[in-house]
Amino acid sequence: STRIAHAQAAALRVVAAVPHQTGDLPFFIHVEDTPELLPLLSSEPYRGMVTISQKGDTSHFKDNYWTLQDRQRAHVNASLARSREMGVEWLFHVDDDELIWLDKPFAEIIAAAPKGTTNITFSNLEAIPTTVEPVNYFEHIHTFTKKRMLAYVNGKPVGRTVPETKLDGPHRFCGPSYAVPMTDGVILHYESCDFNQWCGKFLNQIDCTPERKQSIPFPYYRDSISLFQQFNDPEKHMPQWLDFYKRRKIDHYNTHEIRTAARHIAKMERPRMIDPPPSRQLEGGGAQQHAHAAGAATGVATAVSARARLDDDTDFELVEDLRDLGCMSTVGPVATNEG
Repeated sequence: STRIAHAQAAALRVVAAVPHQTGDLPFFIHVEDTPELLPLLSSEPYRGMVTISQKGDTSHFKDNYWTLQDRQRAHVNASLARSREMGVEWLFHVDDDELIWLDKPFAEIIAAAPKGTTNITFSNLEAIPTTVEPVNYFEHIHTFTKKRMLAYVNGKPVGRTVPETKLDGPHRFCGPSYAVPMTDGVILHYESCDFNQWCGKFLNQIDCTPERKQSIPFPYYRDSISLFQQFNDPEKHMPQWLDFYKRRKIDHYNTHEIRTAARHIAKMERPRMIDPPPSRQLEGGGAQQHAHAAGAATGVATAVSARARLDDDTDFELVEDLRDLGCMSTVGPVATNEG
């Protein structure tokens, strides 16, 4: 239900795709410092499906990894309460740099879970980028991996909207859990697959103290923050930024181990996405702004249980279309382990 969306329009792209695929699926979006989202989300076809809340400017946050999680938790829990009022039974917590990929209808997935489950966890795969040029990575990237991932590996959750359910960290809701088999569905995570997005994300971490930085569990994140703390002038330091991104992001995946184990999702006809407004594109590496977003799934009543884990030997085929995607929901990105 929440992750802070990079205003470069990850949120715009995801929400724009939704009416075509999901019908009347409700969304809960918290806008912080991307006011240009408001006219779009208040217009058709989004007006009847999007619930908007607002907060003051947070662009001054330069230690955003941990503070973001606090704002995320508050927004998701408020969305749970609102979902109950609307009769929505399940709330997805996904970021705007993620897609939900289902190989079977969501109703069948929850039917397989033990009675009384309040948390369903989907395993995640990480997208493999190939360029520093600005692209719509949802359309450009078709190859994913779960080996040597740079960000989180513990999946993303769907919560049952009963009163006792609360967000229990970025990757699960509280209560009995059920891990969805990877043959039934996965989360596709496009972590920092846009160079400008990566710049904006980690420029927002430059005030992170050494102690707080060391507590971040991902070396790629810690080293990205250190880079921008040392080299934070886009006019002088763009070569260092590009070199780091090519080495630590693009070249990282270009190994025999990763390539031979990668999962390929065939190119498909995707919904028309909204391009980021020119005024919001990162110019010279300036820090991007953010918006919270959340999504809720409708139309199913059941529950689920267990813990998600990734098995490096698991093999599976992903179908070539998004059939039965009727219960997909999305949220913007959150600076948890995902960024």
